Amino acid sequence: MITGKRQLTRREVLIWTGGAIASARLPPGFAVGSVDIPAQPYFASVNRALEALEKLGAPMAPSDAQRIGSLAAQGDSAAVTAAEGILERYTIANLSIESETSARVMLGGAPRTLVEQGWRVFLVRVANSTGLSDSVWFSSGWFTPGRMNPTADSGAQRSNLMDTLNKGPLIEKMWLMAELYGATSIIRDGTEIPVVPLSGISVEYHLIQLYSRDHGQRRADLTVYTLPKSGDGFGASGHREFTFDCLPSRTVDLGVLDTDSRGCVAGLTIKDQRDHVYPPQAMRLAPDMFFQSQIYRGDGETIRLPDGDYTVEARRGPEYLVTHQPVKIDANHSRIEVRLKRWIDPAKWGWYSGDTHIHAAGCAHYAVPTEGVSPETMIRHVRGEALSIGDVRAGDRGGITKSSFSPVRPKAQRRRWNTRSCKRQTMRPGNRTLRRKTPRPSCDTTWRSQGFHRAYADIWSSCA
Repeated sequence: MITGKRQLTRREVLIWTGGAIASARLPPGFAVGSVDIPAQPYFASVNRALEALEKLGAPMAPSDAQRIGSLAAQGDSAAVTAAEGILERYTIANLSIESETSARVMLGGAPRTLVEQGWRVFLVRVANSTGLSDSVWFSSGWFTPGRMNPTADSGAQRSNLMDTLNKGPLIEKMWLMAELYGATSIIRDGTEIPVVPLSGISVEYHLIQLYSRDHGQRRADLTVYTLPKSGDGFGASGHREFTFDCLPSRTVDLGVLDTDSRGCVAGLTIKDQRDHVYPPQAMRLAPDMFFQSQIYRGDGETIRLPDGDYTVEARRGPEYLVTHQPVKIDANHSRIEVRLKRWIDPAKWGWYSGDTHIHAAGCAHYAVPTEGVSPETMIRHVRGEALSIGDVRAGDRGGITKSSFSPVRPKAQRRRWNTRSCKRQTMRPGNRTLRRKTPRPSCDTTWRSQGFHRAYADIWSSCA
């Protein structure tokens, strides 16, 4: 059948399909030839990125770094094209800022491999054809388990998950944390946002650090926002789903011994050579608290860590000296031994440490009645600070502390104490008082009522 429309020749079909495939592989916004890339500022940005990679312990392969150096000395458009081919292998995402209101995110050529409970560093390529000098935020989302719905009037001592009935699906989605290297914080809509400024050149490189809570194949959306210098709100935005393969980390056994060689609980701050804290505070759930760097672990417990070199700081309140030790985690080293050193033992003179004013929910219970720290989490902190007694204030209107702590106080412990209550809401060493008592109480979780609006829960710890 003959129609009035001309049929495409084989040559034309090949040209059209070849162009479509090339466009799908490298969109116009990312193609080197589609924008004018001055070599001098381009290679200055590249060199800064490569120096940062080396500083963060993820240097480029020596042969690639040497080749980039030669291309920088060459300093022409051909050198830029060749450098782009090398850098693509280290780039996790290509960002295109196309206007004040339009941005795109495309996959980079780097293998999308992360490690459970660990950090990986990648390049991020930013194509800025319009020459904007706004700031850029490239993120996996607004919130992490330790930073959910932050409010100015909330002093909650655990993650604020709102008054949600089923919180599991919210937490499960928050497995990834993304941080731009060298970011500074600005305020938008009452929230601190880490951003990096754009230089205004057509192509520049930045670094992103990605932390995975889980192992296995995981998916997450990464979103880019531009934030104008003047005014509030956001400018352009774009997002894309990424699929990552997250390698498993190791289970590390912990040995925590007191000066008498008995097992106990202590506060441990674990950092890698890049000063990252493990587990990251923003990714923590109870019993690990997001507002402090240390975690409390007892003898015989475990923690998940990727292979690498770490520094472990151990402390157990002001009665003990702070110790530091380097540790290496690999296939042949999967245990951390902590031997505590006591500075003084007031119990020899009949004096015992106690914290007489602990808030189990900060001030969050005024807005969210279900906020609160469980007895299992609280006793871990009390023992980890070598307290003989911890008074948990039950001031929540929702009654979460009353329902969690026992309302019965053993008769053997019914006695009045002449002490001062410390007002600070922290488990650090300054928040304690010494009390003289005989005999030493046994470990228990109890309740004491003082008036209609004021009540306390006593946590007696025999592990101090």
